[in-house]
Amino acid sequence: MTNVKDRRREPKGIPTGGRFANENGGGMDASDLDEQEPAFDPKHLTDDDILALRHAKGAELEAALALDEPNVDRRLAFNPNLGWDDLNALRDRQTTDAMRRHILDGMCANPASEGRHMELLAEVKRLPAANRRMAWICMAQNPRLDPKAGARIALDMGTTRAYIPVAETLAGNPRLTDETLAQLVLKFPEDSYLLHRVISNPAAGDNALIAAANRSRDGFDVEEAWSRVGDVRRLADVDVRREPVSRGLARNRTLPDAAGLKAMIGEGPVDPDLARGIAHAPAADASTLVHLARACTRNARVQTEILRASACDDFVRGALGTVSEDPGIRQLAWSTMRDPNGLGLADLNDRPSLIGVCANPRMTEAVAGEIVRKAGAAAATRLKDNESLPEEFRRGLVAAAGWDA
Repeated sequence: MTNVKDRRREPKGIPTGGRFANENGGGMDASDLDEQEPAFDPKHLTDDDILALRHAKGAELEAALALDEPNVDRRLAFNPNLGWDDLNALRDRQTTDAMRRHILDGMCANPASEGRHMELLAEVKRLPAANRRMAWICMAQNPRLDPKAGARIALDMGTTRAYIPVAETLAGNPRLTDETLAQLVLKFPEDSYLLHRVISNPAAGDNALIAAANRSRDGFDVEEAWSRVGDVRRLADVDVRREPVSRGLARNRTLPDAAGLKAMIGEGPVDPDLARGIAHAPAADASTLVHLARACTRNARVQTEILRASACDDFVRGALGTVSEDPGIRQLAWSTMRDPNGLGLADLNDRPSLIGVCANPRMTEAVAGEIVRKAGAAAATRLKDNESLPEEFRRGLVAAAGWDA
């Protein structure tokens, strides 16, 4: 409701009679506008005042410093236009411990403190827990954060909920090392926002990216992480069948191309972890996998990864069935051939190869007959248990081999 107290009415008998008078009817000049604008009050700062103090420079900054007002000083401490000596002068003229702590927060966040972060952390360590966390948050925001100071904060912070704001702020600072970012992930593995911050951080290397991707439930974050992994060895234990992982690897432009992978393989032998990673590299085509199989004839674990690779085809399976020194791999390679016409290339005098060929679920009557012609009763005995062949045909094979069905 409009307050009409102390307002006069125009006398009756005139056009405006009985109405309330317009107090500004005579017009307003510049002095009236000045009177209506709120004056700057150092003890009651508005959001605009605080923003202006944090970015003041030149004469405005000098005037603000000359006020010698604690409420102004605590905002000026965050001003990047101040030097290190100015920040110390601000703190020295404070009269209370609380205000000195506020100035210390600003010193931690101010780029002018570059090169003195470890010194500041020594002071911060003596503060009460809540004040210490606030100072760490301020330092975590510093665009010139010393990586050693970031590592120290990550090491000293606890793992309770009270430290989550510190960790989340620190995770977004591009001055951190890959090792420190990975440490943050291990401390707060369930914090989805922290995992997102780590993956989005340009300083994140393979350790941090993979640690965050393995714990993230966000498919887009997982995809982003694997699109930036640069070490082929790190692909050794990844489940490339996960859709976010496969999408990320398809986008990856950091990993070597096919020629680079073959150069890594060379003439062998190849480090097992590297070999397993090469098998799942997005650029690994069938010829690369064959090259890898011939360089790793004794390592069954590497050969298993080759068979699981997305680029593995019958050409690769046939190569493994021929060159592998592991009986189980030879048997598995021939039993998983997609085109049964390629089974005739197997060495049927090799028992594991024969078992794999005869157990192939895509066996046809024509191929089975050719195999029995080459291997005789040994092949017929095993083919009789292959349910992909008609029952009558299997009986005929056994009879032809001189066995009683």
